[in-house]
Amino acid sequence: MSSDGSKAVAVVWNGHIWSSSDGGTSWTEDVSLGVQEWRGVAMSSSGSEMAAVGDNTGIWLTSNGGTTWSQAQTAASTGMLTSVAISSDGSKIAAVGDGGGVWTSVDSGASWTEQTTLGAGLSWTSVAMSSDGSKIAAVANAIWVSSDGGTSWVEDTSVGSTKNWKAVAMSSDGSKMAAIVGGSAGSPWTSSDGGITWQEVPYSQSWQDVGVSSDGSKWKAGHTKDNSLLPGTFATTTTTAATTSGAVGSSVGAETGLDSVTLAIIISTAAVVACLCCVGIVVLRRRSQAGDDVQQAVVRAAV
Repeated sequence: MSSDGSKAVAVVWNGHIWSSSDGGTSWTEDVSLGVQEWRGVAMSSSGSEMAAVGDNTGIWLTSNGGTTWSQAQTAASTGMLTSVAISSDGSKIAAVGDGGGVWTSVDSGASWTEQTTLGAGLSWTSVAMSSDGSKIAAVANAIWVSSDGGTSWVEDTSVGSTKNWKAVAMSSDGSKMAAIVGGSAGSPWTSSDGGITWQEVPYSQSWQDVGVSSDGSKWKAGHTKDNSLLPGTFATTTTTAATTSGAVGSSVGAETGLDSVTLAIIISTAAVVACLCCVGIVVLRRRSQAGDDVQQAVVRAAV
């Protein structure tokens, strides 16, 4: 979607590219490229530049809002590309694929570089990029982050290297990130320091996708159990309290997912409430037996 929300684009696997110029009220099907096994699409801030990828379709680009498309000349044209990301001005692009590697461009797709240092044969599922293109995150069995536009990459080993990462997203400046692990026992993870450290949100579902707001204040993940969305907020680090990835809950009120710190607070609160209820019972009994002076003493003790 464009930054003002007026333009949007979507792709259909074994179908066509669809676009909207009125915020999604109406859509136009682009049949000029024929039926393709599309898997991902991205749009610049203005909506003029777009990039689309798919299975054995390569990388397709447009600089005029989809009026015409051209195929990028890369070795990735025969691979299975699953996701693509583009900078705000459309000059930086990154694409990843299931066995198709990680590809980056710094000249609006005129030339491409394969990032071979990330390892061969990995099943890359998703890629995200900051608005200026300097920060890139890609996921496969691990999370890889680049802070220099794809020149160098760092694997985050703290989250392990055997997870089935499904999707990743980031804020406009790349400081806040969210990623989800696929499978029935998957969970969302968040980072508030540009991917250096990650916190798990212990809420198991069949997660499919995740998004982060431009300002990095919110993230939201979707799953297939009841087609609901899980909203959350990012952690804020302090010197007096443990960092938490935020309380999260289903927007439809069907389920609620809470991190460990929030759960601890709820459990502690419930325990206090239970204790006060017991004190209340004691107060009533003591009052009937010994008068108001005993009641007041018990209440002062409870406080």
